[in-house]
Amino acid sequence: MLPLRAKAAVLVALLAAAGWIGWEWRDRSADLEITELRLSYEKASNKALEASQALADASARVAKERAAAFESGRQEGEANAKVIVKEVIRYEKAEYSGRCDLSNHWVRLDTAAATGVRPDTVTTGGSDDAASGVTDADALAVSTERSAIYHAEVRKLRALQEYVNALPEQCRVR
Repeated sequence: MLPLRAKAAVLVALLAAAGWIGWEWRDRSADLEITELRLSYEKASNKALEASQALADASARVAKERAAAFESGRQEGEANAKVIVKEVIRYEKAEYSGRCDLSNHWVRLDTAAATGVRPDTVTTGGSDDAASGVTDADALAVSTERSAIYHAEVRKLRALQEYVNALPEQCRVR
């Protein structure tokens, strides 16, 4: 039989070998886990980059479509405005145009409507029944210009609303 010291030495050697093998196994497992995490990070990073590019492409496409729709609407609006202006000019050239002198009351109401204030806060410089010096042709020209401005602003706001509604949910400000 082996002496006690030899048995102890063999036992210590076996324990050291087992510890070394276990340590190596743990290191390799950790390295493998780190490598797997790096690969997962790379895949997630690539997916995020692809999603970001797809979002940028979609946003560019939507912006292009909205710009084309806005331009089409603008051209249509300008065409309609030209027809209205042409009709206004035709009316203004008529023999009966410009003969109706509007009252101060009408001017006060029109000014209040155009500026968005209460009619009783607008002054016209005379009694409501008195003639204002503004003729029907003058009022028609001003009204036509206001209408054109209004429709141009409506087209801009609609285009803005369509653009915002077309944005992905995560891009919208809350």
